[in-house]
Amino acid sequence: MLSDNLFKFSSNIDILFLISFSLFSHFSLILISSFSRILGFFNTDFNLSHIGVSIFKADIHLDQIS
Repeated sequence: MLSDNLFKFSSNIDILFLISFSLFSHFSLILISSFSRILGFFNTDFNLSHIGVSIFKADIHLDQIS
């Protein structure tokens, strides 16, 4: 009788642990993906502005040649 109650208690703890672990992993994946999207957006924005500056410098250089 006592062992049955301990088994039920331990199985409930296992189930709670699995649920909490799955929720934690789910939210951590959401946070990681949102941070990577934010960083990717800034990185893309930086790359586009860098390309724009390079084109602008090349345009000035071509104007100076001609």
